[in-house]
Amino acid sequence: MLDKELISEVFDFYEKIEQYFGSHIEIRTALGTNETNFDRHFTSFSIMQFKLTDFGVRFSGNRAMFMGEKQSYEIANDCLCSFSKNEQKNEFEFLEKYNEKIYRRSMVRFS
Repeated sequence: MLDKELISEVFDFYEKIEQYFGSHIEIRTALGTNETNFDRHFTSFSIMQFKLTDFGVRFSGNRAMFMGEKQSYEIANDCLCSFSKNEQKNEFEFLEKYNEKIYRRSMVRFS
């Protein structure tokens, strides 16, 4: 079960995301086996970039969707274990826990 404060903070971000429509979005993803250490020896990394054209929350599956013309990226809201933000830099970090050994950190930055 997600912490009420975490849910409130994440959904506050979702409610304000329209301000970033038309912006360039860069998502840096780290998929690893340790919640706090995304060491290059035990983690897979990827980067994607696109222009944010839409955003939605799918209740079936509880996913948040960042959408562009030909790309999209989803966050599993029910797997979130932390969320942090630096609004001055337009940077946001989501940490999802899929099971006891699988974590995904998504660093989202708008420019």
